[in-house]
Amino acid sequence: MNVDVLVSEVGPRDGLQSIAPLMPLAAKKAWIAAEAAAGVREIEVGSFVPAKLLPQLANTAEVVAFARTIPGLTVAVLVPNLKGAEAAVRAGAHKITIPLSVSETHSLKNVRRVLREALPGEPLYGFTPDAGLPLGFQPASATETTP
Repeated sequence: MNVDVLVSEVGPRDGLQSIAPLMPLAAKKAWIAAEAAAGVREIEVGSFVPAKLLPQLANTAEVVAFARTIPGLTVAVLVPNLKGAEAAVRAGAHKITIPLSVSETHSLKNVRRVLREALPGEPLYGFTPDAGLPLGFQPASATETTP
């Protein structure tokens, strides 16, 4: 029996979103090119969120444009809302990933919506598969530890 496994690298988005020092665009491009050269076929290259919230991801459209030049690479982006989805389409992303929190508290902190409002198909997204882009859903959670 043959089984296909898709590894979708999220480092250029998830790995960068919580660090303060900004990674230069050239370094992001080199990272993505190296991942693709190593055989990674899908990379979540960024997220379309307000730059004031995540300055590290402010150049996602430029990163998408570069990543689209790599043959055979599926370029994915994370989008928290309709505005982000529209920006992803304009930029030419191949796939949109929507974060779905596993708890009400995390959903409110992460995307400022209760779970019911964050579910796919809600008017907030206004975005359907007939738009021609695959949609991915990413379970999200956070834990807190106390000293």
